[in-house]
Amino acid sequence: MTLRILAIFGLSICLVACDSDDGGDSNSGNTGSASTEEGNFVSAPDDGCLSMQIGEADVPHMGPGAGISGLVVDNQCNPLSGFKVLCCTDESCVPTDTLADGTFYLGGIMNEIPRKVRIVGVTQGYYDALIYLAVSGDSLTVASKPIVLAPLSDYVTLGVEAGGTATLADGQLEVTVAPGAMKYPLGHFTEELSAQRVDMSLVGPFDMTPWSERDGSMAFVFDPYEMKVEPSESGEDALTIAIHAEDHAPAGTVYDLWSADTHYAHMIPAGTATVGDDGVIRVDAGHTIKELQTLVIAPQ
Repeated sequence: MTLRILAIFGLSICLVACDSDDGGDSNSGNTGSASTEEGNFVSAPDDGCLSMQIGEADVPHMGPGAGISGLVVDNQCNPLSGFKVLCCTDESCVPTDTLADGTFYLGGIMNEIPRKVRIVGVTQGYYDALIYLAVSGDSLTVASKPIVLAPLSDYVTLGVEAGGTATLADGQLEVTVAPGAMKYPLGHFTEELSAQRVDMSLVGPFDMTPWSERDGSMAFVFDPYEMKVEPSESGEDALTIAIHAEDHAPAGTVYDLWSADTHYAHMIPAGTATVGDDGVIRVDAGHTIKELQTLVIAPQ
């Protein structure tokens, strides 16, 4: 616990100076609002608080340069104020904070590089959120939906040197890593991870949402942020994932799989998963998951 407190303190000091690619932290204390459960996942009322969505008319933007904005809420649709927001290019991040009404704004963007935006929730009891916002000219880009943060779940020890299996997300997610394959981010002082299943309305927005028209999609979010998986030295599968969900599709159903790339805030096709005769959804061999931040599966 002491080490995790030190990690959070260190994060609060370095957020302004550090690119989000430099590290992440965790906090097992869940100070977020109580989760709304539908089945066994965190959801939010009003299909992800959509009635609270802001538009360009709600954000004063004069230029010169482009601007980006969005609304950050918890899964009870309460605005979250004072949360650090990192707006990043490939090379650097510019910080801002959410206001009392949960909104954030950053203007004066003088290039047309799409913005990776990270909302830092872990220091206040929530999973971090990753979204993608494109910018252009002197225009304002507003996140296409409210950004809903999920409260942190329990942490489970998973050592780097020994590897092993961790059961996460209230028993719905089983993650197995080979010895030496897990790479925790710089500044994360404990070999522990956490995951939670969330309603699809809590995902993104990302650069694409190919699952949006598919019933039965599932999503999981993870902490620490930017937890990477590298090929194992032994040649065995570096990462295997099994999903134990009551609302799975029939045996033999194949799901498409996407994994968030924290460098660009893109959702990357990462393989498939198949429902076994026992009802367990197993990620198929040959997947290309390289980091654990957001995973989405959707029936083909």
